Amino acid sequence: MAYMMDNAQRLRAKVLNVPPRPRVYFAGKIASRDWRHDLTASLGAPANALLYADQSDTEIPLTDADYVGPFFVYDNHVTYHGPSTHGNIMSRDTSDMSYVRNAIIHRNMEAIRSANMIFAYLQSDDCYGTIGEIGMASSLENRIVVATTDDFAMSKRIEENLWHTLNMPYVEVHPRVHTNWLPSLFYSRIVKPFRADHQ
Repeated sequence: MAYMMDNAQRLRAKVLNVPPRPRVYFAGKIASRDWRHDLTASLGAPANALLYADQSDTEIPLTDADYVGPFFVYDNHVTYHGPSTHGNIMSRDTSDMSYVRNAIIHRNMEAIRSANMIFAYLQSDDCYGTIGEIGMASSLENRIVVATTDDFAMSKRIEENLWHTLNMPYVEVHPRVHTNWLPSLFYSRIVKPFRADHQ
């Protein structure tokens, strides 16, 4: 079961006498300077950690967890953010899209396999990649915490149009969550339950 710590994690926690740390994948549509930047910073990530992360990174340590993805294929500071690009192409010229999309799929699938928790923030009902990621994580029996935007109308559309995804095994849903509330939700529904289950 992916939710469990592996032997190396258990040994580290025991030897160093530190609380167990979940490995978390942050699912949701990617945009320039999106919610992940503020959230990871509030959770203890180094300054601009996501801004300059690239394909060589496998995780970013937070105060109480490890961020394992998604990562940008190129430097987020100079890439173009457009529909279905994941913020990963260098310009509006989409001639490199085939390579980029394959790289995105491969990296994100590997990151989800390495995670034991998924934290998703849904701000629209056309987050097709996120739907696939939640489905994959559910099949791996990962704990999946989903928050939806605090925009009432859009949150309602998400609940109605993504009902299948939101009712998958291991998924818990928290509707109408403002981005300012994400850190407390992360700690209460990701960090605390993980620690309780692995003491």
